[in-house]
Amino acid sequence: MSFVKFNFNHLGKNVFLERFLLTLLFFGLILNLLKNRLYDNDWTVGEWLISYPGAFIRRGLIGKLIYIFSKNLQINPIYFIWFICIFSFIGLFLLIKLFSWNIFNKSFLLSNLVLLGPISENYFIRKDIFIVFLYGLCLLSLKIFKDKKINRFTSIFLINLYSCIAILSHEVFFIWAFPSIFLLVNQVNYPKKGNYKRSLLVSLLNLLPMIIAFICCITFKGDSEKSLLIHKQWQTLSNLINSEGLLFQDFPSGAISAIGWDTKDHFILSRSNLTKFNLNIFWHPAMWFLTIFYGIRLFSGVKGEFLNDKKRFIICFQLLCIFPIFLPGADYGRWLFMWISSSVLLIGY
Repeated sequence: MSFVKFNFNHLGKNVFLERFLLTLLFFGLILNLLKNRLYDNDWTVGEWLISYPGAFIRRGLIGKLIYIFSKNLQINPIYFIWFICIFSFIGLFLLIKLFSWNIFNKSFLLSNLVLLGPISENYFIRKDIFIVFLYGLCLLSLKIFKDKKINRFTSIFLINLYSCIAILSHEVFFIWAFPSIFLLVNQVNYPKKGNYKRSLLVSLLNLLPMIIAFICCITFKGDSEKSLLIHKQWQTLSNLINSEGLLFQDFPSGAISAIGWDTKDHFILSRSNLTKFNLNIFWHPAMWFLTIFYGIRLFSGVKGEFLNDKKRFIICFQLLCIFPIFLPGADYGRWLFMWISSSVLLIGY
């Protein structure tokens, strides 16, 4: 009887925690929308407003589409951004339920390390959820092909479509997503041992659109002149966009301005974090390494647990893939979210 009572109490606590986290997700989502409703939210809303100012530049695909729809329909572009973010979040939630809901503790999936992270850390209105959602759709395309519900051509087409949209929205997708997608494509297309070199080459050719999209992004990365043109482009829609003054400034700021930064500027920003302390005792790099360590522990579970070895391999593999973007960047919370959430999807593939 005591054993049953213990399990019942434990289950009750889990259900309470899950409901509490779901409540935080719901109200946090609303607060994020209210907080990010102006052009002046230049690092969140501004990231989506990067566009093609008469020429191709990195991260401009979605912004260009938003500009076209806003101009033709006379709708505030921020409403389109809200819609994409909400749709992507719901889509990611459903994909996690499909792939990994029964593999992990629900409170872990709903926590700050996964779904609650973007909402609690104010990057819900950024492209992170969107590109992780597209990564999940790539895995779904492979899974459906493996289950013989679509043919190989359709699967490869969908993977390249979703991946190119993600890369042209933010090029970091290629860095952390391409290795796992490439290995899975190779595994699904050539499940039996054979000509290993030929299978790798064919898989690489299958994903050539992804590679070309990434090369275009790092080649045409933008400059201060392009940033100014994007800013002026949105000024033409000033009757639709809410702003407390930043829209009417002579020069852009935030994400639109950063499109003109070179690699040196990013490394300077990253290097500044190496000497950053909170309350004079909490060294930033140490805190993030500690978070990474416990992220791996929580993801992997205890020794002997279900899929323990596979979990450890995937979380470490994804960490190696995403680590290069930690060096020139400073948004470590966002990188951790992409790392762990993509690993959650990958383990359930």
